[in-house]
Order: sequence, then C-alpha cells, then structure tokens
Amino acid sequence: MQFQRENSAWEVAVSVLSFVQGLDEKRPELYLFAAQTLRKKIQRDLASLALDFRWKLRDALLLYAAQYAHANAQVLTQICLSISALALRLSQWHDPLKDIFESLSAESLHGALVKLLEVLPEDCLEEGPSTFRRMEYMKELLAKTPQVLVFLQQRLIQGGGDIGSQRGVLDCLLGWVRLGGMSELPQDSLPEHPLIAYSLDSLANPGLADVAASVVSELLQRHAVMAPAVLRLVPHFQATVLPRYVQQEEEEGVSAIVEVLTELGASAPQLIAQGIPDAMALCTTLIGSITLPETCGWDPYTLPTTSLSFWSNEALVSRITSEQQQSPFIPVYRQLLGALLISVRSDSEPDEKDGLVHLEEDLINFRSECEDALLAVCQVLGPQQYLQQVLEGVQAWSTGQQPARWEEIEVRMYLCEAIADETQKLLKKDQLPKITPLFQFIAGLPTNQPLNQQKGGPLVHNAAARVTSAFAKWLYSHPDAGSALLTFLVGALQSPVSAGASARALKHVCEEVTAVTSETSSLEGLLHIGENLPSFRLTAEQEEDVLSAVGAVLSEQPADRVAQGLQRLLRPNRLALEALIERPGPISSCPVVELHAYVQAINRLGALFRHVRSFPEGSDDPLAAILYSEWPLLERLLASPHAAEDSITGAVCQTLQDAVRATGVKFGALLSPFLLAMTRGFASAHPHPAYLRAASAASEELSSEPSIGPISLEALRVFSAAPAVASIRAVEDADREPEITEAYLHFVITFLRSSRRDVVSEALGQVQVALSIGAGCACASHRGVSASALSLVAAVMEAALPSSDETSAAVVPLVNLVVQSGRIIVHGLVQALLGISPMTKIHKIASIFQQLAVLVIQHSGQPPEAGLALLQHWLASVLQALPTGCLRPDEAQAVPQIWGDAFVAAAADVSQHGANERGRAGGGGYLGGDGGRRIKRVIRDFVDGHRV
Repeated sequence: MQFQRENSAWEVAVSVLSFVQGLDEKRPELYLFAAQTLRKKIQRDLASLALDFRWKLRDALLLYAAQYAHANAQVLTQICLSISALALRLSQWHDPLKDIFESLSAESLHGALVKLLEVLPEDCLEEGPSTFRRMEYMKELLAKTPQVLVFLQQRLIQGGGDIGSQRGVLDCLLGWVRLGGMSELPQDSLPEHPLIAYSLDSLANPGLADVAASVVSELLQRHAVMAPAVLRLVPHFQATVLPRYVQQEEEEGVSAIVEVLTELGASAPQLIAQGIPDAMALCTTLIGSITLPETCGWDPYTLPTTSLSFWSNEALVSRITSEQQQSPFIPVYRQLLGALLISVRSDSEPDEKDGLVHLEEDLINFRSECEDALLAVCQVLGPQQYLQQVLEGVQAWSTGQQPARWEEIEVRMYLCEAIADETQKLLKKDQLPKITPLFQFIAGLPTNQPLNQQKGGPLVHNAAARVTSAFAKWLYSHPDAGSALLTFLVGALQSPVSAGASARALKHVCEEVTAVTSETSSLEGLLHIGENLPSFRLTAEQEEDVLSAVGAVLSEQPADRVAQGLQRLLRPNRLALEALIERPGPISSCPVVELHAYVQAINRLGALFRHVRSFPEGSDDPLAAILYSEWPLLERLLASPHAAEDSITGAVCQTLQDAVRATGVKFGALLSPFLLAMTRGFASAHPHPAYLRAASAASEELSSEPSIGPISLEALRVFSAAPAVASIRAVEDADREPEITEAYLHFVITFLRSSRRDVVSEALGQVQVALSIGAGCACASHRGVSASALSLVAAVMEAALPSSDETSAAVVPLVNLVVQSGRIIVHGLVQALLGISPMTKIHKIASIFQQLAVLVIQHSGQPPEAGLALLQHWLASVLQALPTGCLRPDEAQAVPQIWGDAFVAAAADVSQHGANERGRAGGGGYLGGDGGRRIKRVIRDFVDGHRV
C-alpha cells in the first residue's frame, strides 16, 4: 500500500502498537497491519532512519515482543519478524541474541522467545541486504546454537505435555537445523542429542508428526550420520507406529512417516541398496503406502505421490541394477508394479453431460507423477519381465476365457505405453517386446461386444490407440497385423473419447511403418477415411493427423495412384466449396457449425499439399494437377462476398501458401493471377494479413523465376498503396494492427532479398514508404512488429550495399535513398534502444548501424570525413530532440563523438573483409571484427545507462 511507503508510517505503526491494552477493544486487524507495516519499513526503508532512532526502534520492538507474548499470535509473529529483519540489517547491533534472551528471560515470556528464535534464521536463508552481511549475521547466530538448544530443552521440560508448546520447540529447532546449527555439535553422537531423539520420538505422536518429519528430513539431508539411526527405526514404524495411525485414521501421521522414509532413500541410496533387512522393510512399508488410501478411504493420490520420488531416485536405481545387488530387489519391484497398477486404475463414472466415461484430471496428473517410478521398475525388472507381469491374463481376455473388465484392461495398456520408449532403449537390436498377445487383443476389439458395451469401452479404445502408437515399430516384424490394427484405429475415430489418440496413432503408424501400411487394402481403408472425414466430426488437429497418415501412405504410391487418391479425397471438399460459393446472403448470417465445416473443407485441401509429396520437375505431378484444377474454385471464393469472413480468407490463403511450397516452380504458371488475387483482396474493404503472407511465400519460393521481378514489383505497389498500409503513420497504428504491419514488412523484406537490384531500384517510392514504417516501428510494443521492423531496415541496407557480382552503379539509387532517410533510421534505432526490451535488440541494431556506417562513410559519394560528420549530425539531432530527462547531462554531446569513432572502426571491418552476396558482411559476418564488437559495446553501454 502507498501508506506503507510514506515516512509517516513509522510513527503511526509505533503509536498503534504502543497502545497494547486496546488490542482486545479494537479490531485486531489494525494491530496486525501496524506490525506488518513496521516489518516492511525495516526491510525496505531502514536506511532513512537516523541511527539513534534505529536504537529506539529496537528497544520498542523488544518491548512489544514481551507485551504481545500472550496476545494475538499473528501480531506477535509480525513483531518477531520485524526484530529479525532489524537484527540482520542493523550491523551495529552486536550480539542481538544476548539482548533478546535478556528481554524475554521471564518464564512467562518463553513462548514469545521460542517464536522469535524460530524466525531469526529465516532472514539468513532469504535475500537480504547483502551476501556479506547475511554471512556475517549467520556466523553470529551459529555461534549461539548451543545456548539456543539448551533453552529449547528447558522449554520442553517447562511446557509439560502441551502440544502447542512442543510444536513451537520443533518449529524453532527446524529453523536452526536449516541454518546449519547442528554442524556445531559432535557428529558421532548427533542422533543421541536430546532434541533430535525427541524429534524421532515425536514421529509417533499424531499431534507432532508433521513438524517432526520436517525436522528429521532436514537432518537427513544435512548429516550423513542420521541415515543409519533412522533406518534402525523402520521396523518400529512398520510394526507399531503405522498400524496405530491407520487404526486411528491419522492420515497426517502416516504421511509424516512416509515423508521421512522417502527422504531417507534420497539421502542414503547406498544404504538402501545394500538390501539389509531394515532397508527391505522400508521398501515394503513404502509400497504399502501406495495402496493404503484405497483401503482407508483417503485421498487416493496425496500419500502415494509422497513416496514416488523414492522409487525414481536415479542413484538408488543405478545401484540396485548392478549385477551384485539386483536380485534381492526383484520381488520388491514386482510388488511395487502391482501396487502402482492398483493406484493408477480408473474408477470414473459416466459424465452427466455426454454419458461417456473420461479419465479424471487428478488421475491424469497422478499418472504423470508415476512415470519416472514406472521407468525405474522397467529398468530393474527388465522390459520383458515388466511386460509379462503387466500383461498377465491378456490371452484369456482375447479368447473370452475370462470376463474382461474395462478398468483392468485400460490400466494395463497405460502401464505398457508408459515404458514404450524405455523398452526400445533397453532391448537389444534383435529383441522384440513381448506384446504380441496384446496386439492380438487390440486387433479383435472392433468385434469384442461384451467389452465395447461397457461404459468404459471408449477409454479402452483410447488406451489401445496410444499403445499402438507407442509400439508402432512392432509392426515391422508382424506386417500381417497392419490391416487389422488400421481397422481398429478407424473405428476408434468415431468416439470423442478415443478419436484424438486414434488420429495420432494413425499418423505415427503410417509415418513410421509406411512399408507395412502401403498395401492395397490399407491404402483403400485410409482413402475411405479421408473421403468421409467430415462425418467423423473430428477437431482440426485430429483431421490434420489423419490426413498426415493418408499423405504418408499415398506418397509411397506411383503417380497415377496418387492422382486417383487425391481426386477421391478432394471430391467432398470441392462440393463443400462449391456450395459455399453459391450460398446466398451474407456469410455473417451463417451458423457457426456450418461456417466451421466450410473452413475445414478448405483446410483439408491445404493439408493434402502439406502431407503428400511432390514429384520431381519434369514428371507428371499430381499435386500440381490438383492445384491447377482447384485454383479457379479458390479464385472465385476470394472474389466472392464470403471473403469478408476472416476465417475463410485465412484458410484459403494458408492453403495457397501450402500449395506454393509443395509445388515450387510448378506454381509459376499461376503466379500472375495468384498475386493479382492477393493484391485485390488486400486492397479491398476487408484486408487480411494472410494475403500478404501468401504473397511473401510465393515471392520467396519462386525467386529464381525470370518473371517474378516485375510481378512482385506490381504487387508491392498495390500493397503499399492499400488503405491498410497507408493508415500506418505512427508506431501506435502498428501496435493497433500488428499482424498487418508485420506481414507487410515481411513481404517487403522478401521482395528486397529475392529481387534483382534493377527491379528494386524501380520501387524506390515503395521501399521508402516501407523504410519509414520500419524505422518508426522499431520501438513498437508488439515484439513481432519491432523485430520485423528492424529486419526491414537491415534488408534495405543489404540491398543498398554493392555485392561482388554487381556494379556500384546498380545500387546508387538505393544508397541515395538510405542517405535521404538517414535521420529517420537513426531516430528509430535510438527510440528502440530507449524502449521496451532493448537488450534483446542490441545485436540487430548494432549490425544495422554498422551497415549504415559502411554506406554513408564509404559509398555515399562524399569524402569519408563528410560521411562520418553526417552520421554524427543525425545522431546528435535525434538525441537533442529527446524529451528532457531521457538522457544524462552532456550525454547528447558525448554520444555522437564516442559512437563516431566506433562507426569508423565498424566500417573499416567491412572494407577489410569485403562483402558477400546481398551486402552481408564477409569474414564472419557483421560485428565479427574488432570494429563490429566495438560498436556493439558502445551501444550496450548506452542501453545499460538507461535501463529502468
């Protein structure tokens, strides 16, 4: 709050806390706020207090600790935190613990003293005034550890059996353990220390177990001598403490024991890996904790999650998988796998909305937590033993000898999928995972009516699809199963529960095992899916996966079969687009579902261009034939009133982008009408950045075509004159229309880099417009716009720099343009350095400044000294025009001189190394030489001096 930042807050907070007798009468929130204010003022503004006032504040706080010892606990805690913060920051306060003990020496105040001792170590472990002061303060506290421990022992005696007092002692002890206080004691006898022995005993006390577990876990992390002592207690925990907690339904007590045992494994894996009886008892206990929630009706995931890190400990797994140590743990990990099988099993009920069974979010998250433990089980048992145990009984399901419950099948399939990648790593090249019975079961799922009619049948299909995807390479050695598995996956597409997994599996199987899935029957089945894709009601992502699968298989066929397949796939989409074009009335009145269907029809065409391979130049290319046949339809659609709908325009232009990239130079026959359609659409009342993106893709892909220059030049003229571009007069306009601005700048960049210099010289007016926009938008708030703006300025520089295969006369008009726009360019670059995220732009801006220096100093047709003076004049003019307060005193005069020297050195770098094609510096690129690094350094220094 603003009040807490004001100087008057000191006085107000002290005044409120001084009136302790009013705590019961006034609202306690007032006193809590006052104490919090003091703490924050000390942490933030202590330097504003004179030293004598700091001493007075110390005395007042110690007094408050005594006065509020038996008052509101929250207020007391804030007062203690304030004392702790002051002790850390007031370096003149020598031996603060001595004053604290003296101020709170009365037995009636020992509760407050315990709380204060609890919070004192916390500031040392968090960010404070300085590392040096925190370390100094920590040493002062550690020197007092014996005194603190003696007091805590006395407090235990004074408190008798009061749970609150005992918890306070353990909380305080925890802070001093974290501080490293136990390192001040003899380590050999550490487990026998009264406070540590008390902490271990408190694990059997349900009121203290949680905080005692924190103390013991911290001790295990810091002191190796603790692990054997705790391990010796495991049989006692197993035989006495845990059964009592379970009987009394003390879930927190069980959780505390599990936390300690898990930490024991993390701290001393070598001790556990020895396989001694106590270690095996520990393992058995932790396995029992995984299934315990189901027995006791507790939260099914909290307790098991606590112990998972024990099993996935890499150091432990590495030790027990050695040849000498592996065998004793085989039964343990078999038990663990059985326990995990139970704990990750679904018991979901049908959803009230759709009547389908879905995996609960909590179960999905818990399964994710279990994955490392399952991988560890796979490593210890070996993949074949793992799969054998998980798939026990699968043959009985397949033959119908044993009724198959969906919950049992789904979880076993999940356990197989979870270790699929690990199986590939662990098995030798000539070994195959023993999952043939599972795939036989999956192949028979479409006709397994008893299972399919169960409420969780779709979940089984979902799991089966995921397994099929995970073990796709199994098909290499079992090609006869390919057709049956594809049939299953097609069926699984029809349920919303399994559609996503099935689509991904189809994609994976067809891409990974194309040779198996390319047989005639498989291809026919995939084409049938593609023809009827609208009826499956899949999401756009799922349709993309399916068409990727179809494309992968279709691409392996000869050209005539590819052409036939594409015609079949395109027929329903063509009908949809014809219906859209003929649809009367405005598209805005179209129902959302119908509009989505039209857009998906367009997207499917684009997906085919993305996923079906193009044939080499000189041969009949089915993709090119499809493009030529579908272009009139797409052209009509772009010319229709329906192009006013952004989603339709975006889909058509994206499809054309995909077509350009798929067909390459074969697209050249359509280049002129294509760019005409793009420019007309963008210049219309409904401009869309997709027109610009599609045009950029064509210019880039067909840059080697002789006809591209004049056509692209005409397109640039139309785009630059369009109202959408003409309206970008300031950076604020660009931030309002970032997509259009970014797409326009990218088109100009593509034009500059793909066109000959003579073509670029004919577009000086348009390049100047783009350069003004680029320089002005270099400081845009939108990250994409600012990046594209800087790239545009760099592209103009590159086009203006003479390259090895062109005469300098070819670039004179561009050089003159750069010089004419020099101040605008410098203004944009300086604004970018003073704007948002300047550090990320330093390299790019330094490179542009080096390019500008080369052009103006060496290629502007004037003496180098005059060129340098012009650069410095632009820079000085820009800096002097900045608002008051932007620069430090005299910086506007100093920067041009400092940067000027760097400009000369940077330009010399390029002269020394020469320039490569398109004006990019040779010899390692811009900024690679001493001069380039120098200009980058001065720019970084400038930015550092103005960072907020």
